[in-house]
Amino acid sequence: CGGTASVLFEAYNLNTWRIAVFGAGHVAQALVRVLMGLECHVTCIDPRREWLEKLPQSSQLNILEREHPENEVATLADDAYVLSMTMGHATDRPILDAIFRSGQCFPYLGVIGSQAKRKVLIHELRQAGIDPRLAESFRCPIGLRLGTNQPGEIAVSIAAELIQVRDATRKSD
Repeated sequence: CGGTASVLFEAYNLNTWRIAVFGAGHVAQALVRVLMGLECHVTCIDPRREWLEKLPQSSQLNILEREHPENEVATLADDAYVLSMTMGHATDRPILDAIFRSGQCFPYLGVIGSQAKRKVLIHELRQAGIDPRLAESFRCPIGLRLGTNQPGEIAVSIAAELIQVRDATRKSD
């Protein structure tokens, strides 16, 4: 027809930042709320409905009630940032075990807890036959060293570390 046309494109989710949080306790609750203010998609997995129901409703948040959260490891994207923030080392270990046996290598794998918890987890993973190098390849404790021991401040320190790792990973790509 001899006229001109303008075509405008708007891209969404070109670089989706996926974060998987195993656990929905106090610190995970605070962390999810912090993450909802960022451009990311969060999946929160826990067997306890009463804790999952306390999470905010958001299109950025996928809530999964699973009796055996470790079974969800196989569904995670390879670029997911994975945090295990369950009720304790006895429920964190099966998640780590599933990750290491799956062969997946996530850009961030962290477990909430102390250096003492880390040592126990590494020992138990090795006892379960996990390669020693893999058994030590997770972060624990997680979060930047700032703030107090309050759930909200711990959540901010974890979110800051996630951003720090994400930005370092993007610069190296």
